[in-house]
Amino acid sequence: MSYKKTIISGNILEIIRYDTKAAENELISRKMKTASTPESKKRHNEAESKRHLSRLLNTNFSENDIFVTLTYKPESLPKDTDHAERNLTNFFRRAKRYRENNHLPPLEYIAVTENQTGRVHHHIIMSPQSWDDLKKIWGNGHCKISNLNEEDGFQGLAVYLTKEEKEPGKRRWRQSTNLKKPEVRTERIKNDHTKLYPPAGYEVLESFEYTGIYCGNAAYLRAILSGKRDLFTGETIENPTSDDADTATAKRKETLTPQQKKVIRQRNRNGAEAPEVRKRKSRRKERRYRRHRKLYARKKLREWESFTDGRNKNQREPYRPGHNDPTCQR
Repeated sequence: MSYKKTIISGNILEIIRYDTKAAENELISRKMKTASTPESKKRHNEAESKRHLSRLLNTNFSENDIFVTLTYKPESLPKDTDHAERNLTNFFRRAKRYRENNHLPPLEYIAVTENQTGRVHHHIIMSPQSWDDLKKIWGNGHCKISNLNEEDGFQGLAVYLTKEEKEPGKRRWRQSTNLKKPEVRTERIKNDHTKLYPPAGYEVLESFEYTGIYCGNAAYLRAILSGKRDLFTGETIENPTSDDADTATAKRKETLTPQQKKVIRQRNRNGAEAPEVRKRKSRRKERRYRRHRKLYARKKLREWESFTDGRNKNQREPYRPGHNDPTCQR
């Protein structure tokens, strides 16, 4: 059984195709954990954590938001990481109160506390605010502000924020409760191992295929909404949703000329339209097979009648195509 998962996070589109045959063949039950997590599973969890963070960033933030780094003065250094987290909590409380009093939009943020260099500091992606206001609200040291770069999504930023090893029993990052979640849609598909293609208006960033123990034959595609117009319709998708992966392609096909459809079929013979082509070919092949079977049965019937013309009609056995004649049996 194959599945297709479509994930929309801002301008980034991800399509994942995977199989579950390997998991269905064997009965897998969850057992009590008796050993430490293997290194392969740790690497997988690390990669999934970075992907989840990049999707949150792409869904809720853009180039209009800011990247803030908060550091401490020597006399204000916290005793440990828990003390630094309390300082960060107080900072967000003061920032929310300031925005409410000045009729600013609600605060949205994702924050990470690091202690890799020996001095605790905080990295924050948050809603835009002036440097003077943030310095007053912070009050424990220096405040550095820079703009976000959304060239190919925030995947590089997510890797940078999660570069430090996670402490056991603690969160890797903290976020505000008003953040939107990426839009995810999972659907069952037929066993299809063709290459994935993005819908109209998207430009591919990375695409590859791989084979896993439990996911079987899988494929992954990551694309970004480009500013270029579609070559066929001349339109772009301004507010992408998960339905655009299907509706945009269907809308494009409606406006194509027969010659353009022919060119696309020739160019993507093993691509997105291959399943439809295979269905049409299988139907034609089945009709052709039935027609040849009828012609073959009539031919055999004529040969049998010519062979039994000199015999007594009462001794002649009735002809039933596919039953009496062993040459007609499958």
